[in-house]
Amino acid sequence: MTAPPLPHDPRPEDLPGCTLLTLPRDLDLGNCADLLAAVTRVVAERAGLLHILVLDLSGTAFMDSRGVRLIDDVRALLAPAPNCGWSPSRTAWCCAC
Repeated sequence: MTAPPLPHDPRPEDLPGCTLLTLPRDLDLGNCADLLAAVTRVVAERAGLLHILVLDLSGTAFMDSRGVRLIDDVRALLAPAPNCGWSPSRTAWCCAC
């Protein structure tokens, strides 16, 4: 059984070739641990099917250092898949789930 979403859970949208996660208005100490758990859950639910994860920050108005850490933690969670052509200058990561 899937846990009900929290009010600040990212909303996943499966698009052709990627999954888009719209993040909340604020990314801070108060919600980033729950957000990382939610992103991890989204990735696990799409195991073997997720190739690119896009984090939509267009509605995010505030981000403290914990929000920056959240993005880095998500990047680490989605290590580059072999032969995906990742380089440090790219803004998307391939997922080898």
